Amino acid sequence: LHENGYTGPLNLEVIGAREYSLAQCCTIAAESRGHMQACLQACGAR
Repeated sequence: LHENGYTGPLNLEVIGAREYSLAQCCTIAAESRGHMQACLQACGAR
């Protein structure tokens, strides 16, 4: 995405999360955000 100049938003959809508690969903969101941030930093996009 970065190499092709994309600067729009990113969206993560977790399939099957309907069965999870709110706490589990928040944990997944926080971990995913941290992982995505690390990936973007590694490729120089952030």
